[in-house]
Amino acid sequence: MRATVTKFLHAATASAGAQSSSKRRRRTALLSALSLGCALLATAGSARADVMAYIGYQRGTFGTIDLNTGVVTPVGPGFVINPAGFGEIGSTLYTASYGAGNLYTVDTTTGLLTLVGTGPGITYHDFGSTPTSLFEADANLQLYGINSSTGAGTSVGSLSGIAFSNYRALSTNSSTLYYASNNTLYSVNDATGAGSAIGQFSAATNIVMTALMLDGGTLYGADESGNFYTIDTTTGAATPDASVGNVGGAVWALAPILTTPVSPVPEPVTLAVFGTGLACAAALRRRRKAA
Repeated sequence: MRATVTKFLHAATASAGAQSSSKRRRRTALLSALSLGCALLATAGSARADVMAYIGYQRGTFGTIDLNTGVVTPVGPGFVINPAGFGEIGSTLYTASYGAGNLYTVDTTTGLLTLVGTGPGITYHDFGSTPTSLFEADANLQLYGINSSTGAGTSVGSLSGIAFSNYRALSTNSSTLYYASNNTLYSVNDATGAGSAIGQFSAATNIVMTALMLDGGTLYGADESGNFYTIDTTTGAATPDASVGNVGGAVWALAPILTTPVSPVPEPVTLAVFGTGLACAAALRRRRKAA
């Protein structure tokens, strides 16, 4: 009798151990699947978002650029002016005539310009914007706020602390107004015009930006030869943008294509990962019930 009880206890212990081991294996498999799913999601999320922007060249060519590929798609016949830069408030894109005082809106579907107005005493050399205001800097490094309805300018102040250069650019779409002059990135107080040097684009080579914009949280710059860079706004360091490369020609204007935010739609790889995870969970549940 004792032997029978002992055998029964051994069998029960072995069965419990087997069940416990099976549970551990299922738990380990589930954790591995979840870890793989997280890794795949992280990889999918690390790719650059679908970032599109408007681009304007020195000789008036206007179009869009895909910042994932560097592909430029011309829109319309081109401007009849040399753009001093782009400004953007909401969904309205503005440009201004380099060396003159005219402010225009841009029809982004045709590339055609509509005159807003001419600012007395305004001579556009660098044109840019924060999300709510337009700005212009002239050849004397004077900063002006520009009325988006009339084109009239209001003096903000001298761009003090900024070294003059033949190659300059004001940023578009950044809450902090940035200014590029020669090889240096500056932040600008848009209430006084005072500039503060952030740092050089490069300590090894002289990089001169002719267009700046903030898009998707990244500050982009382009130079006189059409090379694109991403810029660290804390140090000023510019890194060649391998995704875009060289787009040919002197880029004088950049602005993001702003769209109304919508609820994100899961990408195919995301759906696949979630589907796999759900399938694994369902299979484990069926096994558990069967056991």
